[in-house]
Amino acid sequence: MLSVCVSASSTDGAIITTCYYRSVLGATSTMDDATQVIFVRAASRWASEYVAFPILAQVYSESLAAYGTPELLISGRPVRQVLRLLDSSSTDDATEYCSTDFGVDLDAGIYRKQSGTWGNTEPLYYHLGPFVPPRSALTPWYTEYSAGWVTGGLSTGDTIYSTAGIGGSTTTGETMPEDIKLAVALKAVGMSRAGQTLGIESKSIGDLSITYGGGAAAVAGVGITPESLLAPYRSA
Repeated sequence: MLSVCVSASSTDGAIITTCYYRSVLGATSTMDDATQVIFVRAASRWASEYVAFPILAQVYSESLAAYGTPELLISGRPVRQVLRLLDSSSTDDATEYCSTDFGVDLDAGIYRKQSGTWGNTEPLYYHLGPFVPPRSALTPWYTEYSAGWVTGGLSTGDTIYSTAGIGGSTTTGETMPEDIKLAVALKAVGMSRAGQTLGIESKSIGDLSITYGGGAAAVAGVGITPESLLAPYRSA
């Protein structure tokens, strides 16, 4: 189970700003900013649901299952820092692992044991032979970590800034990939135009050409959609 310990409250869940949204929309007026915020937040939630993991940098706690391999998979990525990993969610009597006990694949969100495996927490049943019921694995491993991309940058006084833990990061700059930002903006544009009867309308921003039509938005000429932009990040 994944829980948010420290949220990205400064952005209220928005992956992009309304200014970025307006640049893609081809609008300059801020009169409808409150409405634009709604579309941006909705599109940001859609993006996280589509890739099947949280996109914004936040601090998470999570209970994990093991499957007889040297790897523990966590939901968040990329990992910014690992705060702690314990062998029980009952933290009052749990044993905490040291940084020398396991390594971290920051981009993939994997804890790798230095030797041996994490064991197997799937219960084995027998009925005409051994079988494991779907989604029956126990989750005794407990971890707290920071993961995700930063939008707009942060200060050293921000609650999600830390240099502690395995893979600890001190970066304060924006790390949000541009294709994720564009995907959210295109989705927000599509949401704002849904239900409208529109012809084909083109907007150009530098070398970028965007076409809207029928409530959808895509990059003209190459068939790029919000979904195609997010496809490389999507969990299997």
